[in-house]
Amino acid sequence: MISGGPDGVAMLGVALVLAILFAIFLRTRPRTTLVLWCISLCFVPYWMGVNVLVYLPPATAFAILIVASTPMPAWARIRATDVLVAVFVALVVIGHVLGFVDLPSMFVAAVEWASAYLLGRLLAELIELPVLYATFGVVVAIAAGLAVLEFVTAYNPFVHIFPGGPTFEVWGPLQVRGGLLRAEGAFGHSIALGTTCALALPLVLGSNLQPRWKLVCGITLGIGTILTLSRLGIVSSVLGLALCVCFLRSGLGTRAKAAIVVLAAAATVIALPSIVRIFDDAGQEASGSAEYRGSLTSLIPAMQLIGTAGIRSKSAQGVVTWGPFRSIDSALILGGLLYGVLPVALLLIAFVMAVVLVVRGHANPPAIAIVAQLPALVGVALITQYAAAFWFIAGVAVVATAEAARERARSSPAHADVGAGAVSPSTVPGAAGPAAATSHLEEV
Repeated sequence: MISGGPDGVAMLGVALVLAILFAIFLRTRPRTTLVLWCISLCFVPYWMGVNVLVYLPPATAFAILIVASTPMPAWARIRATDVLVAVFVALVVIGHVLGFVDLPSMFVAAVEWASAYLLGRLLAELIELPVLYATFGVVVAIAAGLAVLEFVTAYNPFVHIFPGGPTFEVWGPLQVRGGLLRAEGAFGHSIALGTTCALALPLVLGSNLQPRWKLVCGITLGIGTILTLSRLGIVSSVLGLALCVCFLRSGLGTRAKAAIVVLAAAATVIALPSIVRIFDDAGQEASGSAEYRGSLTSLIPAMQLIGTAGIRSKSAQGVVTWGPFRSIDSALILGGLLYGVLPVALLLIAFVMAVVLVVRGHANPPAIAIVAQLPALVGVALITQYAAAFWFIAGVAVVATAEAARERARSSPAHADVGAGAVSPSTVPGAAGPAAATSHLEEV
């Protein structure tokens, strides 16, 4: 709730006016918008949001502002994944209306996740995809570089930015594993940083960056992920690299793929003994967390078809428990417990579609990034900025998949025969497509 009486309401009014003016300024500047949103994602601590009935994280507030003020381009088409996501959100909202899902849980799915997905869809329509990949990858790589400094110095500057409040109490405390500080940057949790770096890695490899900068960003993302001491982040990064080498056809040549294999092997030889030693030193803490995740499967029978499972309880102090469990470290299981089997099944269908796309040889960088997150989706909830990053990349993947399908259709022999006598939209006076529209947008 907003507090502070008339002064608080006046400040909110001023903030809304400034936000509207800011949105108008960014309306025709998609690249600037992308950079600023990535900055809000990677360098603005999660606890710097505001409470308006529910908690509104900084990156989500920015996404809502842009999505609400910028119409989807006329050339954008509704895709199968859009339908699945829309039905998922509708079921969650219906569950809330019927009293099966509480307001904060509904807000997370219908606003936080959906706004990030729509932002990805929107910016991917307005920005050349290789440029978008490079921008997202470079900003996350900078965050990974700062994580390296954080690990070396054992100092996190972000926890000193607006400390205090219930959200800071949850995400502000730093984590230690095996006597070492786990790098987490502004993400509030080391796993959130590690999995976001893993998301960025395939995008860097498929971007329009020069090879040397791909190498620099890729190595930085890899080291940053390792220094989070997150097994899920490391495994997702390795899986993303493997999928890129095996299935990515554009952005990486044979020599580049061979170099990735050599560098990955060398990094394994160098880093694996230290990683194993750290987890051995962590002892019961590391093994206990793995056993805890495995025991969460016992909650699956309690899931409802739609709505929150009846085993959920909330104490007077606001502590939520699920039967004997307090923390549900699995996005899939927590989603089923919060929203029901049917809504989560729709998202699983979309995920399987992405897996099929990759293994059939039609992979693109964001689709690979999403598929490589399977270990993380099984082993951690969509926490802090990781949730926004995941759904943003999912939205980008929809556009990248559609664009790749159009390219394959244009290059097919049947299309070439028909196209010899056809008129391309770009040859019609006044016609415009995504590239033409983007070229007319004013950039800062």
